[in-house]
Amino acid sequence: MNLLDRINSGLVLVIGLSFFGCETDNQGLEFDLENNTSLAFEEFKLNTTNLVIDSLRTDSENRVVIGNYNHPQLGDVSSIGYLQYRFSGGTVLNDTLSFDSLVLDLNIQERISLSGQISDEFLLYNVLDPLYDEAVYLADFEVEIETSPLDTLSTQVLEEESLNHTRQFGFGRRLYSELVVTDSTTIDFISALAIGPSMNSTSLISIDVAASDSTKFSIFTSDSEGNSYETRFNFTGVYYSKLSRDRISLEQPINDLDTFDLNTGYTFVNPIFGIHTLVDVSPLLDFVSTKEDILINRAEFSYETFGTDSDVNTVRYFLYKPSNGIRGDGVFTDPINSIVLTNESYAPPFTGSVLISTLDSTSYDADVTLFTEFFYNKFNTDNEFLAERLVISGSRSLDLSETRLISNEISFKIYYTTIN
Repeated sequence: MNLLDRINSGLVLVIGLSFFGCETDNQGLEFDLENNTSLAFEEFKLNTTNLVIDSLRTDSENRVVIGNYNHPQLGDVSSIGYLQYRFSGGTVLNDTLSFDSLVLDLNIQERISLSGQISDEFLLYNVLDPLYDEAVYLADFEVEIETSPLDTLSTQVLEEESLNHTRQFGFGRRLYSELVVTDSTTIDFISALAIGPSMNSTSLISIDVAASDSTKFSIFTSDSEGNSYETRFNFTGVYYSKLSRDRISLEQPINDLDTFDLNTGYTFVNPIFGIHTLVDVSPLLDFVSTKEDILINRAEFSYETFGTDSDVNTVRYFLYKPSNGIRGDGVFTDPINSIVLTNESYAPPFTGSVLISTLDSTSYDADVTLFTEFFYNKFNTDNEFLAERLVISGSRSLDLSETRLISNEISFKIYYTTIN
């Protein structure tokens, strides 16, 4: 018996009465709660290790990441941001106007760079293949771009100003040449550009692609009389980041879904490097497979970080089986079998809201009461575990932060009622 039965059937007492009640002359069935139930508590310490996941989605967080960065323990990561754009207003280009410049504005959200680095440069490319709004783009997906860059984009990576405002002439002339053929070309035009690291790039920058008022670009032209005109473009919401990871710092070759331990006393949650913490929930498996006729009153887990300035602010919990890893796409298509959900999501109408834990000083915690009930119920009805591990991952696949969790110190507490 479990809490899901109570949700679906009404009062759990009614269910209990059908099994444990006795009949009286005046009141029908009665159930002695005090003598037939007891409260219990168990706490487990869960073991952890590092897990590599290279194939999460990078097309759904309103950001792209560009650049290159070296981590002293995890190796190198390089990222190219792909962005679809279209005409949004202003002057329709024609061959009576002369090209002057293209001004590109990028709203920078986060950045990480080498200590003391002040500036960096990135490259703009023309994208040869179209981007599709119905497609799913993962971190390792590759779209073909031209070999030679159109322009160089310089930025002050440590400046407080979030808006990077630059004039781009190579990209501008190329785009102008494509658009002066007919009036309808400009109005209906849609294309894509890519921004990636130069050979000397040593920083990563995330760009807000949802801020249409601050992430955009314009072509400026003039006529023979010296009058100036602006043709505006914005980004469509079709975008993704292509991540290339080289874990040269690790002693052994590491591939997707491999685990490893650096013997440092901590595990990583570093989304941009594809490193996550894998949690062994074997004690939970033993618990649900050996307990009968219980009610989960509350279940929770908590864990500590080393408390660095760069801790990931929010994390989520993927379900994991060694036979098939995680289902990253299942967050959108089959959440109840792919990721830990909020308590409300395990009751009708089953909303599928992902459980997010927020950093509190140097710790995270999570109320997983109905997840644990669902876990217990699935085993008792299907004789199958919902998952054999949990994966602690940043709630954003393109987060530039890093958390270090104290190894093997995740506390899982279960408060429950047994029916005698």
